[in-house]
Amino acid sequence: MAQKPRPDALTIRPLWVIANLLLLIAVCLLLVVIKNQFFDSPQEASTPESASENPPPTNANRAAGNTLRITSRQSVNSRRAAIATHLIEVGESIEATPESGLVPPDPIPPPAPAGVSAAVIAAATNISTAIAGRVTLHGDAPPEKPIDMSGSPCAKLPTNSPTTRFFVVSPDGGLADVLVSIVGGLDRKRYEVAQTNHELAFVNCQIQPYVSAVIAGQRVLFRNADHITHNVHLTATNNPEVNVALTARSASSPFRLRSPEDFLRVKCDVHPWEFAYVSVVEHPFFAITDTNGNFVIPNLPAGKYTLRALHRKAQGTNATSREVRVIHGEITQVNFTLDAPAK
Repeated sequence: MAQKPRPDALTIRPLWVIANLLLLIAVCLLLVVIKNQFFDSPQEASTPESASENPPPTNANRAAGNTLRITSRQSVNSRRAAIATHLIEVGESIEATPESGLVPPDPIPPPAPAGVSAAVIAAATNISTAIAGRVTLHGDAPPEKPIDMSGSPCAKLPTNSPTTRFFVVSPDGGLADVLVSIVGGLDRKRYEVAQTNHELAFVNCQIQPYVSAVIAGQRVLFRNADHITHNVHLTATNNPEVNVALTARSASSPFRLRSPEDFLRVKCDVHPWEFAYVSVVEHPFFAITDTNGNFVIPNLPAGKYTLRALHRKAQGTNATSREVRVIHGEITQVNFTLDAPAK
């Protein structure tokens, strides 16, 4: 007669199998953790652009819990293998998402010819009620400085002979990249947020557009139209910090900037000459001047307002703010003149 197995042996055998499986899983997890610890951090180099910038805001300037940090871990063998990890803030996340056949962002419409007033532009676009005008620069803008891309794949691009972009001035003095916005007189209410994404793109190792603005709460999206890896590092005082890798031909998930703030800095930690600036406005009544200095702010309700013109480097002449009265069905013309920095 065959001997029956002992009851304790029937119990020990499956426990032994489970123990070995748990040990195997633990070893695999340990290997993954060790692999992820080996990544390189690109060193920031000094460039004409970065040397002239104000330092990023310190932690003391940020409210507690107001930092959204998305770190990128890059393999020492290849930056193209960068994987963006992320933390979640208010139920939203940012991550690098590759796109097949990525289409570059829509080109910026060409500016109106020099000498054509913004009021004419507004009338030609069937805008019935608006503030329209022009910002000009008084004095000579300081010369822009060349940017050294040697040692980077960006230097191989045939179109690249980049300089800083502090002052973009037309032949007759029109000043680009000025934020013109209403800063007084509006009703205190919540305005509808634009449903479209505001896009910034890496194109030929530059961030475009260089200066832009969004209404608070609008979605912001970064695209990389280049064939190399870039890094998006947004520093702010009133909004969360963002730091995310963008591999070649990829895009970030949209995120929102919810608090008004002027000229948030966007830079690339891999290529330290790549800069851009985004302002967050609490209402939709703002504009960025084009390369001839023209601006149009449409659809304002009739009333009396304070209008401000703000440039990162220029200074005001006769103040940068004006009291304006908007009449329904009319285009109100307002011009500003800003001073070039003293030599």
